[in-house]
Amino acid sequence: MITEGKLVPLSDTRPLQIPAQQVHELREQLKTQGARPAAQQGTGLTFEQVKELIESFTQKALESAAAQQQQALSEQQQQAQELKQELAAQRERVRELEQELATQKQQQKKGFFHRKK
Repeated sequence: MITEGKLVPLSDTRPLQIPAQQVHELREQLKTQGARPAAQQGTGLTFEQVKELIESFTQKALESAAAQQQQALSEQQQQAQELKQELAAQRERVRELEQELATQKQQQKKGFFHRKK
């Protein structure tokens, strides 16, 4: 209020001193104008309006969190599906290698015990 020029302190006083008459006059002005000091000014909203705003913000926050969780779940399911496909491909490759190894063993047995005519 001093910086706004609403109150004028006494000169050369530390700490600053303000005449009581100025404070009382300013208080009366504010009362007659219906104004309250900035620290006490409200939003102009009723309790019910504030309650509805809080509920609305809370609902939006919950919906946003649920959407994020759904997105994360969808991504995890996609990754799981890709891993299952990769695992199936690896299992097939193992079967192919096992068959190839069995064929090689069969050929080695034939070649080792095979009699020449």
